[in-house]
Amino acid sequence: MKQTRHTGALVYYDGVQVLSGQDEAGGRYISVPADSLQDGARYVVFEVSLERMKRLHTGAPDLKALLVDESKGGSYLAGTANGFCDQLALQSQSVTVI
Repeated sequence: MKQTRHTGALVYYDGVQVLSGQDEAGGRYISVPADSLQDGARYVVFEVSLERMKRLHTGAPDLKALLVDESKGGSYLAGTANGFCDQLALQSQSVTVI
């Protein structure tokens, strides 16, 4: 099972809204909150190439376009009870979420 660790906040508005992460093999991920749980949070996670992650910081493509494109390759769900301290264990999803 793939696991990612938090590497930064891409969008912060009254708390982290979109986070970036990386797995042990160097794969890059973007995580978007799916819902808040009483004992933590759950995220929808998309794998993103390093090239596209770099381009995101220049504004091309914008975040929405990137997530729509990346969702075509599949997505993951991940939950955490301890916020950003935990690694996110990714569970592959068989349906497109966006």
